[in-house]
Amino acid sequence: MPQRVSRPFQARRTLLRHVAPRCQQSSPAQKTLLLDSIVAWTGSTRKYAIELLNQEDHGLLTIQRCSL
Repeated sequence: MPQRVSRPFQARRTLLRHVAPRCQQSSPAQKTLLLDSIVAWTGSTRKYAIELLNQEDHGLLTIQRCSL
């Protein structure tokens, strides 16, 4: 089983900001390859990566924290 590497949150978001426009203009085969590389690099599931790539504005992604 491959070992998962935890990447910093900001690094993962930066990757999404750069890949999302390319992914939207790619063919289905290219989208599969991009998605595979995102999943391998971030360690997230495919469905979650697809959800992040389909979000409208990638500059406004923030972590929502609840106050206790």
